[in-house]
Amino acid sequence: MEAPQSGFGISEGLDRSFNFAEVFQLVKKSVKTSLGKRRTGLMLGLADLPEYIGAFHQMGSNFIVMNRSLLEQVTHLAKDRRYLNA
Repeated sequence: MEAPQSGFGISEGLDRSFNFAEVFQLVKKSVKTSLGKRRTGLMLGLADLPEYIGAFHQMGSNFIVMNRSLLEQVTHLAKDRRYLNA
């Protein structure tokens, strides 16, 4: 699935991303562009985790898990879409 911001720069992509899946696609594109590296099948998930864990990635897996409640808190505090997506 290609994010709608594929023809834009990072800042414009952040402005045009409406969900975490689109932001995640932008991050993967940015890493490929800047570092020349990519990870096939890399996925992002949300879970209810303790507040002291923001996210985790098990070595050797293709899954990154982010803390759902922390993301909800950031969503409520965000000033605008770019701030939230960054």
